Amino acid sequence: MDTKSRNKRYPTLSWGLAIMLLLVGLLSSWDVIGNRAYLQSDYYFQSDPFASQMTTEWEMLQYYHIDYRNYPEWGPAAKTNTEYIRRLRSSYESMIREKEQEIRRSYEAKGTAVPVDGAAQPQPLTGEMNQQLGKAAAQLNAQLQRDISEHIAFLENQYKDVKRNVERRDGIFGYYIQNKNTGQIYTNLPGVPDPGWLKDTALYWRAFPSAPGEARNMLSISQYFKQNRLEGTLLVYKEPREFSQVHADYRYYLSIRERLLKECVLAGAALLLAALAFYGIRKLRIGRPQWIEASMEPYRKVPLDIRALILLAAVYLFFVFADFASAFKLPLRFGTVFPWLPLLLCTAFLLLQAKETLALFRTPGELRRQWEASCSRRLKHGIAQNLDNRGLLFKAGALFALTAILGMTALLLPIALDDGLDVAVLLCTAYIAFYLFAVVPYVLKRITAFNSILAGSEAIAAGWFETTVKPAGKGNLYLLAHQINSMKDGFQTALQSQMKSERLKTELITNVSHDLKTPLTSIISYVDLLKKSGTTEPDREAYIAILDRKTQRLKALIDDLFEASKMASGAAELNLDVVNVASLLNQAMAEFSDRIEASSCQFRVSIPEHKIPARLDGKKIWRVFENLIGNALKYAMPNTRVYVSLTENERQVVFAVKNVSAYEIEFEVEELLERFKRGDSSRHTEGSGLGLAIAKSIVDLHGGELRIEIDGDYFKVTVTLDKLAEPAAAETK
Repeated sequence: MDTKSRNKRYPTLSWGLAIMLLLVGLLSSWDVIGNRAYLQSDYYFQSDPFASQMTTEWEMLQYYHIDYRNYPEWGPAAKTNTEYIRRLRSSYESMIREKEQEIRRSYEAKGTAVPVDGAAQPQPLTGEMNQQLGKAAAQLNAQLQRDISEHIAFLENQYKDVKRNVERRDGIFGYYIQNKNTGQIYTNLPGVPDPGWLKDTALYWRAFPSAPGEARNMLSISQYFKQNRLEGTLLVYKEPREFSQVHADYRYYLSIRERLLKECVLAGAALLLAALAFYGIRKLRIGRPQWIEASMEPYRKVPLDIRALILLAAVYLFFVFADFASAFKLPLRFGTVFPWLPLLLCTAFLLLQAKETLALFRTPGELRRQWEASCSRRLKHGIAQNLDNRGLLFKAGALFALTAILGMTALLLPIALDDGLDVAVLLCTAYIAFYLFAVVPYVLKRITAFNSILAGSEAIAAGWFETTVKPAGKGNLYLLAHQINSMKDGFQTALQSQMKSERLKTELITNVSHDLKTPLTSIISYVDLLKKSGTTEPDREAYIAILDRKTQRLKALIDDLFEASKMASGAAELNLDVVNVASLLNQAMAEFSDRIEASSCQFRVSIPEHKIPARLDGKKIWRVFENLIGNALKYAMPNTRVYVSLTENERQVVFAVKNVSAYEIEFEVEELLERFKRGDSSRHTEGSGLGLAIAKSIVDLHGGELRIEIDGDYFKVTVTLDKLAEPAAAETK
């Protein structure tokens, strides 16, 4: 029991240790890479905090030595001739003018006063108005003098503060500045600083104006030196005489550098140990813990896109917790150490996902299969199906609305970026991605389908009827393509039918002419022979017998042609009655008994002895039997068997004739059912070519089916008719 428990714990401990080492190595590397600038020993002097300290020092020097040099010694005229006071005077002058205009408008609105000295017209109140104007101007001038006095007092106090700060910072900063225009020198150094003295005394120094590309974080100082023709040096002492924020920041930057150097060693060691740990796990074949394998089975059933979202969320959480995990910084706190637990879980999950993703790509077709089963794919199909069922107006409106939203999103995205609205940026980016990957392909697909329909319709209009319009998908365009194909197929069928009808018409005329002309020619010839004198009585009787046969042949042809015409025109009528089909077929076979005995074919007849009642037109069904049996006698190969059978099932009676053809059948089954189509193309037999056509028309009138089967020279015709539902209730003929 204890051994099993250890066997369960070992994989978890092994994988946990390996992942922990990997995580330490990754976070150490992340911290080093993110703060790699601190590895430079002079990085502090390139930083913004140092530039801010230098800029502050320079602004105080500029104020103290240049802009307000010896300000307390300035006379009243100089102190009141500053830019600020000039703007102040101009402002008060504008206020006085506005006040005067206000007073004048006020008195103009009052009109005139009482007449003076009996004058006919009243006099304006100019005296009172001038008094008001003078009073307002005096008040504003007094206020101006108070503001000027307050400003001068402020400047004097400010000068004292700046002087005090400059003198206090003399133990931190040194400067030597010369004005090339006036020759004045501003310095707190004992003399002109030389490079040797600077190297021994200064922690940092910079000559101004600086060379192009140098001291970019103090570019404003360099520009001021150039514009005012100043030259000099600003420096920071190695040893300050009092507390210095510059030196404190410098030491802090050095401490960060030392920490990063240690982290480099830690990252290398942790990654090396992690690699050894994973190698050992693989070498010793330590599988993943059973609880992980058990949890992965249901996870693999999650749709692919949902798993991708979970993976992105895990990556996001990893970076979020990585920012909080500051275990490399002292002192350690719960808030900086706690994120290591979710980081460990995220790292383990990402490793599992990496392996699952590799397995997914290595299995052919698996990625496509899972993508087809994803929620996004199903949602896309659902939306597409819904859109396909919508009208064209709705689709156009939806597309217009989506495009309008895209325009607003494109306008809002820069604003959200400037204001730092992360949620708005995410939503705008997501919508733009949705439009690019969903709406644009949808539109392009429809455009492609429309172009395909246009090209197909142009080809069909040009006469290329074998062209088929094949747009993908569903919807209005698909229906349009289907309707175009249906119209094309219908037109093509009608054209073929018309061509076939023209061909049949030509054949009909030819065949009728031939079949009628042959017996008619014989009749004319034998009539001429009978007219001649000297014809003996035996010859006369022979001629008359021949004339009788030819006349009967001509009559049969005319009857067949008339019957076929009635069938084709729909003028044929059925005299339905209850008929015993077995008895009717036996009578037909009896009629052909002499011809059957005279032929070399062997007939195998199978007719049930019991009654098979059906509601039929007996004469016309007799004609069907006569035509089919007669065809077998005419076209069956000599010395072969002919099978005639009559069978029945619950609802139908089936008559079949099977034989081997004496002539090669080189045409289709459909052609045999055409009028004047004969089995022997040389037309040596006495058939009219109407037998099968008439038989099929009769069977069709009865609601039955005549079917022909050909296999090489094997020929079979089957007639299927409906039986009588209740034969016992009817009289059978």
